[in-house]
Amino acid sequence: MTIGKKHIHGQEILKFVLLAVGLSGLITTRFISFLLFHSLVELFSICIAAATFLIVWNTRDQIDNPYLLFLGIALLPIASLDLLHTLSYKGMNVLPFGDSNLPTQLWIAARSLEACVLLLAPFLIHHSLRSRSLLILFVSILVLILGLIFTGLFPDCYIEGQGLTTFKISAEYFISASLLLSIFFLYRRKSAFDPLILRYLISATIATTIGEIAFTFYIGVYDLSNVIGHIFKVIAFWFLYKALVETSLRQPVRTLVHNLLQSETALRLERDFSAAVFNTVGALIIVLDVDGKIVRANGRFEHALKLSPEQYLNHIFWELPVLTKDASKIRSNFERTPSEEEPVSYEAHLQTAGGYLHIYRWTNTVIRNSDSNAEYVIAVGLDMSEQKAAEDQLRFISTHDTLTGLYNRAFFEAELGRLQNSRLFPISIIMADLDNLKDLNDSSGHAAGDAALKELARIFTKTFRKEDIVARIGGDEFVVLLPQTDAGAAEEITNRIEKTYKILDVNRSDFQLNFSIGFATAEAGASLEETLARADQAMYTRKRKE
Repeated sequence: MTIGKKHIHGQEILKFVLLAVGLSGLITTRFISFLLFHSLVELFSICIAAATFLIVWNTRDQIDNPYLLFLGIALLPIASLDLLHTLSYKGMNVLPFGDSNLPTQLWIAARSLEACVLLLAPFLIHHSLRSRSLLILFVSILVLILGLIFTGLFPDCYIEGQGLTTFKISAEYFISASLLLSIFFLYRRKSAFDPLILRYLISATIATTIGEIAFTFYIGVYDLSNVIGHIFKVIAFWFLYKALVETSLRQPVRTLVHNLLQSETALRLERDFSAAVFNTVGALIIVLDVDGKIVRANGRFEHALKLSPEQYLNHIFWELPVLTKDASKIRSNFERTPSEEEPVSYEAHLQTAGGYLHIYRWTNTVIRNSDSNAEYVIAVGLDMSEQKAAEDQLRFISTHDTLTGLYNRAFFEAELGRLQNSRLFPISIIMADLDNLKDLNDSSGHAAGDAALKELARIFTKTFRKEDIVARIGGDEFVVLLPQTDAGAAEEITNRIEKTYKILDVNRSDFQLNFSIGFATAEAGASLEETLARADQAMYTRKRKE
């Protein structure tokens, strides 16, 4: 492995030596003929750009980095502008234009397009690009630029006898600034590139920037600063070739390894994230095989049940001792999970550490293999005990009197309506009224009055059945609904209330409990509202007699 690295390193040194020799040869031609030097330099960059475009275009299906694809296709209009720049250069006499303005305009257009491409490319790294659409776009841009130049709408860049125009110099600085900014954006997205490719791309951009700065100083098109600018252009295109062709395409394994390392890093992060969620989420999570055996559980499951892995791994979930209460329900929901398209949810009890019975909301999700067969079931349990208790408490408060614990008026009226349409006739209604509650409150205080109300509620609770509706519907008024109870039975119950009152001996030193009671019975078809009114009248009749 070390020998291979040394071999590659030696090849890179040899290539840099050859580049240096080639640049020296080009510089030598400058002393023979600047026109020859310029033509060779431009043809070198044009050939590299054109060859790179052709290779990128024909291997576009294998390029998975949008940056490289975008830059490779953009080299076609850049190479075309550079070719026209070379052919129109002063002294070439190929195109019918003899001044130096046209080649300078073409140069600025090519470098501006190159700077814009390098500036925009980093933002496209995570986007899906269509190569044909890109080609049409860049060809359209090329046609637009040429139209502006040859119609005279493009600003002058060189005036004979005066040199570079303000527009040309400003454009070069703008291009240089854009190139430096593109390096910043490219480096921020360095994770998308192999380190060697990234170095080549940054080197190409830096060389282009230096060249552009050099082009701001010359007065004549044959000046030394012009020579320096072209030398750095050769260097820039050589680095682009290294990045786009030699490294990305001739060494695809290196790029593939980089992509695999990125994928491995992403998978590791996803695995670590999943493990963190699995072990820190406030829910019980267990993984079951197709037989219902536990193959994995999170720490919350172990903590809640005080079970070690040896006590639950490879054990049938519903056969654990803590699940005996709802074992059949858990098993039936597990067995139907693979046949359902959506997760299966249900509630089941679980005895947690300390012997407390909690109710959990379970959700089963099936995990299938490549053949779409069920392989695992993930069961997630959320402790609903506190929520259920709160719901029960709210439900109790909404239907019960807070002082006596009996049903309240709202619940009584709802039951009265329900029984009106039922087949539970005959229905008897008992009305009771605590006598002299106001006097008791005034003489002994509201605490004594509340105690008297509670005592009467206790008498009613001891006397009536669970299915009877006992309610406090007002300050001192109590009512009882007795389904399937005729008048004779209602009278017996009324007498029993009075006996219970005597047995409980509720008369105390702080108050004396006195109440009046009456009843009425409704046969099938009779109005319960009217029956309630008759019971109330019977109670007041008895109160007056007493």
